[in-house]
Amino acid sequence: MGSYIQTTAEFKSVVDGDIVEKLALDATYDGKKAEIKSYSDGTLKYIELDNNDIMALLSMPSSDISLEQRLVEDYGKTDHKTKTKRKTKTKRKTKTKTKTKTKRHHKTKVPHKTRSRTPSIMRTIY
Repeated sequence: MGSYIQTTAEFKSVVDGDIVEKLALDATYDGKKAEIKSYSDGTLKYIELDNNDIMALLSMPSSDISLEQRLVEDYGKTDHKTKTKRKTKTKRKTKTKTKTKTKRHHKTKVPHKTRSRTPSIMRTIY
């Protein structure tokens, strides 16, 4: 079974009722080839990529600089300390002794004498 992906997107930035920026994207992928059409700042762009092109794009590193270094460069080093939680001692509950109930011994019941279920007519014959 092959893959098929289709997506569209449109972005508008509006300030005081005026459109400041307008972007649009339309992309399809059929498992072998991706076709991407984009519209930005009044220009239309068309890109066609095969699987090798897509793999080459995904294998490229996003930056040579580490994420931590980029954050420091963008936002500067923070001077505030981070809060740490202190562990609180938990009180252990002592186990209380519980009284166990003694089981009562019941008297065994004596089986009742049962009457024979021989019909009365049979008793008279024998």
